[in-house]
Amino acid sequence: MAHERLRFNIILKEENDDDQNKVTNTSYDPIYSDIKYNTHFGIFANFTGKKQGEDFMVNKINFLLQNYSGEVTIGLNCVIGIKKDDHIDDSDDYFVNGFSSGRHIKIFLLLQGLSNNFEASHQEPFLLKQGDFIEVITIMEPIENKLSKIDEYADVRNCETLFVDSEYMFRDGEEVVVLERAKHIKTILSKIEEEGYHALQLNDAGEVKINSQSAGFRICKMKVSDVYIR
Repeated sequence: MAHERLRFNIILKEENDDDQNKVTNTSYDPIYSDIKYNTHFGIFANFTGKKQGEDFMVNKINFLLQNYSGEVTIGLNCVIGIKKDDHIDDSDDYFVNGFSSGRHIKIFLLLQGLSNNFEASHQEPFLLKQGDFIEVITIMEPIENKLSKIDEYADVRNCETLFVDSEYMFRDGEEVVVLERAKHIKTILSKIEEEGYHALQLNDAGEVKINSQSAGFRICKMKVSDVYIR
């Protein structure tokens, strides 16, 4: 089986207006799986809303990150935003004839190592259709400066670093070196804080572009889902 067919399924169920049971869609669907800092984790989402004909108006998405194994706890800092205006062509390997709508929705999430925040939500309503293709794109925020000293001068960092952030740093004997990509991600995070997901630039692999040397993962990573409406 081609890897393009190996993806998650998001099952959308209608919200219940009964005051005693506001939301019947209590299950969380898997939408992302990865390994960072030698920790395996998954991200799950709970979509609530109302059907509109054959479509589904999402009123809120609750996200939950679950760590499974590894030494470093990964946290979910926030939802950066959702991009809803991309498409996949019917000639694309990810397009399923007779099912795919052709709409490509991207969900951007900000993660961080050594964080114990595991929940986030998004409450900007938007419409989903049967056969929509959802992709989760994550950005790793550098580990807090109080532990990594990533923002300090070299002489301070070499003496006081308690945790070397392997995404953006490495240890070389007495020296703790900050990679050039750390400066780029700091710039991106500053722009996101000001402009939201509109500040993001993606490379050809669909990953957030950090610099011209960064190698992105292909879309076949466990981060894509099909939408089913019940």
